[in-house]
Amino acid sequence: MKITCLLLDDDPLVLDLLQAYAVMSDKLEVKGAFTDPLEAYRYLSQNPVQVLFSDVAMPHLSGLDLIRALRRPPLVVLMTSYPQYAMEAFNLDVIDFLLKPLSYNRFLQAVAKVQDMLPMATALVTPSPLVRVS
Repeated sequence: MKITCLLLDDDPLVLDLLQAYAVMSDKLEVKGAFTDPLEAYRYLSQNPVQVLFSDVAMPHLSGLDLIRALRRPPLVVLMTSYPQYAMEAFNLDVIDFLLKPLSYNRFLQAVAKVQDMLPMATALVTPSPLVRVS
């Protein structure tokens, strides 16, 4: 079963590259690809995905602010050319932090981390049945 994802980057060329990487990985199902973080926010507010691949520095709303604004953010992989955002990103519990320019091998490493974390993340949001102890 493929991992559902949303791709967000204000640079259309980077977005095209991400879409190509997602298809090549054969592990991801892209539910949406956006250049506008406000559109991505509206989509995520109504449509759950398992992982968000997001740029950090964007006009109107940064990737970090987007994560903070979502009531229940999916797993997040952040991408940027600015390494100084790494500490703040990890304080928001992102799964991975990719520096641009993006390489396919590094992208696959991030996808592998998402695969490893997904069962635990799913267990945290899925209520378990009550167990009666006698």
